[in-house]
Amino acid sequence: MEKTARQRAKTEKNKIIKLLKARGINDEKLKMLQSVISNTAMLKAKLDDAQNEIEEADLVDVYENGNQSGTRANPAITAFSTLWKSYMAGMKIILDCAPEPAVGKTEEPNKPKNMLQIVMEKRKEA
Repeated sequence: MEKTARQRAKTEKNKIIKLLKARGINDEKLKMLQSVISNTAMLKAKLDDAQNEIEEADLVDVYENGNQSGTRANPAITAFSTLWKSYMAGMKIILDCAPEPAVGKTEEPNKPKNMLQIVMEKRKEA
């Protein structure tokens, strides 16, 4: 059975809260952000719905309105764009309030970060 938008939003909300807690956000900030988190999570669920709807859609739509006809931007794509902008604004607020992740916390101290470092270490060993 497919999840409803509300269920998917709740899952997304929990993911955002988990991310914020992993970054060490304090409870007071988290409480203040609840509304932003809830709305952003719902926007994410609606974005997923809109994305599924527009996957096969054309960018322009032919319309007829009485004796007028022409082309216009596809309303579904326009709605998706509006949802996307609102979602990104919400995520910006959330991420701006989140503490920076601890540098080096997830990396092993001597583990190379990229291919250049691997090559340089191999040269040193040779």
